[in-house]
Amino acid sequence: MTSITALNLLWLSKEPRPPHWDMARHLGDSLIYLNTFQLSHPLLPIETYTYYPPFTYWVTDLFYAFLGTGLWVAILSNAVFIAILAFASYGIGKSLWNRRIGLLSAIFVLTTPVMVSNFKEYMLDAPLTAMVALGLYLLIRTESFSRRRPSVLFGAACGLGLLTKWTFPFFLALPLVASGVAALGPAIRRRSLVPLQNLGAAAVVGFLICGYWYLHNRGQLSHDASLYSGLAVYKGLPHVASVSSLLWYFWTLLNYQLYAGPFVLFVIGMVLVFRRNDSAMRNLQPVLLILGTYVAFALQYNKDVRYTLPMLPAVGVVAISWTEYLKPRARRWLTGAIAAYGVVAFLAISFGTSLLPKDVTLGTGGTSPGVTFFAQHGYIIGPPSGERWYQDEVFRQIAHQRGRPTFWYEGPDSIWFNTWGIRYYSLRYHDLWVASPAQANFIVSRGRFAPPLKGAYVLIRHYPLPDGEALGLYERI
Repeated sequence: MTSITALNLLWLSKEPRPPHWDMARHLGDSLIYLNTFQLSHPLLPIETYTYYPPFTYWVTDLFYAFLGTGLWVAILSNAVFIAILAFASYGIGKSLWNRRIGLLSAIFVLTTPVMVSNFKEYMLDAPLTAMVALGLYLLIRTESFSRRRPSVLFGAACGLGLLTKWTFPFFLALPLVASGVAALGPAIRRRSLVPLQNLGAAAVVGFLICGYWYLHNRGQLSHDASLYSGLAVYKGLPHVASVSSLLWYFWTLLNYQLYAGPFVLFVIGMVLVFRRNDSAMRNLQPVLLILGTYVAFALQYNKDVRYTLPMLPAVGVVAISWTEYLKPRARRWLTGAIAAYGVVAFLAISFGTSLLPKDVTLGTGGTSPGVTFFAQHGYIIGPPSGERWYQDEVFRQIAHQRGRPTFWYEGPDSIWFNTWGIRYYSLRYHDLWVASPAQANFIVSRGRFAPPLKGAYVLIRHYPLPDGEALGLYERI
């Protein structure tokens, strides 16, 4: 965990690109929540609404309080969720199988391409994956809600999971139903209310943690949910219930989340679930999580590679557990090979290497997207790019200029230079983004630009951008 965090910060020190669209949005939201902490209004951090639930932002704000609001601090705060994910993945594998399966499952999950890249960014999907893994681990530990302490902890994990992202219930729905049904048997046979009481205690604890935020913001949540559901047509995604829609996350799992080698391990594990009763019994909860996740998100209009990340800890257990059936010698060799592959994959995806091909993909020649055997990149990002977009420099310079730091922005929106990023840097450096150039002491422009108030501004800095355009900073005379 420490090594992964240190390598992620090393990667960040070599990557000069600013945050992309979604990452910049979440960074900005973390600063908005930071500004809500006031002793005079202690409920404000719970009542504040920026569309996404606030738990990840709260964790980051604790780091901001001691280390400042630098981008590296936000990435460092991912260490909390890396630790949770490693602990929970290990716990699931150890509880269902043994210590070896637990350790190898944790390595498997943390070195998947999408997790390697996601923990180098500031997003909600990797933290959500950690919280879902923790929820599944604690659900297993409840032993169908026969144990009080794990049940209460499970409720707390669910409350925090719902405060991480509202899709949390999709992942644990089937495992929770199975555990709830299993709890009814002893309750009926022994006429004992203990399992139902523990289930009720879990529900109460979960509601006490997340209920206020959801109830206070229910109107805005309902409005935004209806607005968001209409974006699928705009994105050009397949229609629900079509073959393309049903297979969308199959190809996502193969070509973005795992790559071919780990995917084959998972397929073997799933086959054995249906061929060996002990594998089916031990892996029941992870398999239910995988199936429930796949069906729930395949039936959603909006789709993205990141949305099903939280099923990867369950995928990891299934992919590794079948190695228990191998002979000891073969099991030792395969364990070493899986661990070595994980280390090599993490380093190659993070920093690149000339010793391996950058991309090994086999196209099918049909409508399917082909098969990615390996690639030296994760989802969106890979090795450091060397591209400079100068957003940080511009807004830091505005903050250090004399006079009131007000600015107006003019220019196109793109992945590495966008209005979410402008909002983030303006919040970070306390530069006020105004509605018109007449109110601004500075103008930030991208592309061809002529100052709207002739003779009122002078160009003080000019930066060439990687896309061939220019970034200009103008100051009012």
